[in-house]
Amino acid sequence: MEKNFPLIITELRKSRGISQKEAAENLGISQALLSHYEKGIRECGQRFLVRIADYYDVSVDYLLGRENTPNRISSIFAMIDDSAEGWEENDLSLMRAAIQLREYLRRRDPQLSDLFIRHLSVQLYRLILLQARLGNLPKNWAGVACSDGELFANNLYLQLIDQAQMEEIDSRRPSHPAAANEPTPETVKSVVSRAEDYVFRTLADYLPPLPTKYLK
Repeated sequence: MEKNFPLIITELRKSRGISQKEAAENLGISQALLSHYEKGIRECGQRFLVRIADYYDVSVDYLLGRENTPNRISSIFAMIDDSAEGWEENDLSLMRAAIQLREYLRRRDPQLSDLFIRHLSVQLYRLILLQARLGNLPKNWAGVACSDGELFANNLYLQLIDQAQMEEIDSRRPSHPAAANEPTPETVKSVVSRAEDYVFRTLADYLPPLPTKYLK
């Protein structure tokens, strides 16, 4: 293993504001063992190398000193100024917001990152199913749902998707304290603001008048 591996993993942890104790807990090892890795006293195995690469969202080659850049998509987006000015509701902005959300959840609990990925994939599947029903995508893109005319013809399948996601959320019991309030990343703030505006204005057509604070 390259001699600069200990320095690289130490700098990655410190640059993210993560304590050695927190990093060790998230990586599933003792703080003493992580300290040995960071000091170069012990060398890690291949499994841990992959695990720590995923944890810090960098490539294995970067950890081994074979690359000068982390070579992960989050590092690319990190170079873009996180400013609300000029924010647009487009692919790039939404991807940046998604990356920031995943990174924040991953730092709190690696399992939350997995939960985020599952929810995102289910929502993408929901979008594919809906657009296939409307004729904007080929029906075979929607998978097995197309083989059942009844499911595909009404909203039952969409409702089952929503119910399954809510049950997954309700069944999860957090093992860590609730997240404290802190400044919201501008990209995330923009996504939330635009989504709320769209949702509340849409609901206004179907529900009794909403409080004016929701209709800015």
